[in-house]
Amino acid sequence: YSLTVTVDRHELRCFFGPGLIRRRFALAEIVAAVAVRNRWYYGWGIRLTPSGWMFNVSGLDAVELELVSGTRFRIGTDEPGALIRAIEQGKAGSV
Repeated sequence: YSLTVTVDRHELRCFFGPGLIRRRFALAEIVAAVAVRNRWYYGWGIRLTPSGWMFNVSGLDAVELELVSGTRFRIGTDEPGALIRAIEQGKAGSV
């Protein structure tokens, strides 16, 4: 289907389709955002991987978020660099 990811000054939001399945992360809770490559056998959709939960609709590229709590969450994206920049700009207050 589709995965939409938005970033503003306060939070990162990602949701499938019309938004019934979604996650929100306060930017203050994100310690690190790193471009990663998923293994092909992680699949697509909502998955629990060895690195934590993952939202993905296609491809193998993703951004892995490390949260203050130590948990990790992967968001599949065709543009990992752009997502990381958006997170950094949001944290700096310039989104």
